[in-house]
Amino acid sequence: DAFFSGNDTISHWAMVEKYLHKTHRFPDDSTQLIYFQSYPLGASVFIYYLTYLVGPEESAYIVAQMMLNVIAFLPVFGLIRRNRIFGVALSMGALVLLLTFNVAMTSLQVDSLLAFITIGATAAILQCWHSPKKATIAALPVMMALVSVKSSGIFFSLLVAVMLIASARVNRSAMGGHAVLKIALLSILAIVVMFAAWELHVSTAYVNATTSKHAVSLEYYAQTMADKSTAFIRQVGANMLK
Repeated sequence: DAFFSGNDTISHWAMVEKYLHKTHRFPDDSTQLIYFQSYPLGASVFIYYLTYLVGPEESAYIVAQMMLNVIAFLPVFGLIRRNRIFGVALSMGALVLLLTFNVAMTSLQVDSLLAFITIGATAAILQCWHSPKKATIAALPVMMALVSVKSSGIFFSLLVAVMLIASARVNRSAMGGHAVLKIALLSILAIVVMFAAWELHVSTAYVNATTSKHAVSLEYYAQTMADKSTAFIRQVGANMLK
């Protein structure tokens, strides 16, 4: 569609939104067109419900995507303690920069959303730094959300988990024994549950769930990495530096 920009938006995200509004269900093997199994539909579901209320217009998809980015960024404003005018202005500038940097306004790609959610989660943990229990309550749903946005969100959720565990370690004397271990296990559990939920959907909805080009299984990722020789990796690095 000419309204959107970006290959992933045109070939996947916009098609997914239109499919959701037309059928009110997730894509599966019967669609014949949507095979990006490594792209969970967390962001798409948010856009679907919001645009379901206001109407499934393409411009509404873009507005909903921007709203999701802004909502994820909001905890940053909670870090402002002194010189609020300067702090708010600086935060607003950072927000606008992140919204426009390297991603067109007419794109539905979720890569920048992962960054927004991670930044917001980090800000929330910093606000609750001396109260790890509150930080855990805030961070666990965010870690699950990261995995539901894109499978590579696992790596971002691990960064959030590290921040959460660091908060628990700093305050372990006030929390009692095994608190750090409990928070670490809860973090891992949250990530695994969300990843397993999407993998279960993929395995039941797609016939070639573990062998297709866009498979979402950890085994397939490991095999794909193993197939890349060191010479290939060096060549990619050289091309990026040109």
